[in-house]
Amino acid sequence: MPWGGAYGYNVRTGYWGAHLGIGKIYRFDRGRSLNVYGKFFLNRKNGTSFEAGGHYDLDSVTSKKLRLGARCSAEAGKGWNWYAGLAFEYEFDGEATGTADGAPIRASSTKGSNLFGELGLHLDATDKNPWQADIGLFGTCGKHQGIGGAVSVAYRF
Repeated sequence: MPWGGAYGYNVRTGYWGAHLGIGKIYRFDRGRSLNVYGKFFLNRKNGTSFEAGGHYDLDSVTSKKLRLGARCSAEAGKGWNWYAGLAFEYEFDGEATGTADGAPIRASSTKGSNLFGELGLHLDATDKNPWQADIGLFGTCGKHQGIGGAVSVAYRF
């Protein structure tokens, strides 16, 4: 046994995901729009086994999530558009189970509802400007809680 009773392990397992979405963009004057959408996400992580002071078998996990939401956007000037969105998510499944030395472990579930919000700026590439950018913040509350952000920049040629 390592010093202090700590164990380590390294596992690899397959994962796949898919989503299907539908929506409608309503365009208004002065470059404003409203995007109303629905998306269904299906994800699966295969099970795995490992040794770490005992034998662990973790079962596969399947996640089924529905998101219904809307995103408003408007011109911010010089090709930039701001956006703000709000969506309701519901996770139908997502229960993780397994065993430790043959005994069942307490299941962990992601089932439940969340509120998802986003705020950001977006620049589309054009014939005159090959740069595309997106700067955004997002957050969730409910079953899952957290905040995050993302920055992406692309040069189109």
